[in-house]
Amino acid sequence: MSSKESDPALPTDDDLVAYLDGELEPAEAQTIEARLSTDPRVRGRLTELERTWDLLETLPQGAPTDVFTRSTIELVLGDVGREKGIRRRRQRRRLFAAAGLVAVPLLLGTISFWLIRQAQFLPLAELERDLDVIRNVDTYTRIPGIGFLEQLDQSGLFAMEGAANANQE
Repeated sequence: MSSKESDPALPTDDDLVAYLDGELEPAEAQTIEARLSTDPRVRGRLTELERTWDLLETLPQGAPTDVFTRSTIELVLGDVGREKGIRRRRQRRRLFAAAGLVAVPLLLGTISFWLIRQAQFLPLAELERDLDVIRNVDTYTRIPGIGFLEQLDQSGLFAMEGAANANQE
């Protein structure tokens, strides 16, 4: 449990280590020194930290082995490779996003153009389908009524024409 957890006014271990290393601003260092002069708990913790650092200095210094050096370099190169992979993926995402920003409006524009053209030519298709009726509208208006057409049908005049067409096929 750190001293900060028991009393929020106490300096943290990080603050005390920074004080020992001379890394604090002068105002912060003065605050810790004032606390050291009045609080035996802070003095005790500072002494513990000093002893710990002193013990670390008594440990033998080993030279890095070839295995350590190689593994460290591999880790660094692996990190560089991963960063390049991440960078490539980001570039691909940006490229696809840019392509999408171009492709989607182009596709929508093409579909809209096609639909408008279809709507424009729809009446023309209906006129083309009814062209024979339109050409002969004057003739059709002279027919007195549906009864006349039924009489023509019963007369067999059109049946012969239909039979002749069936024989030709």
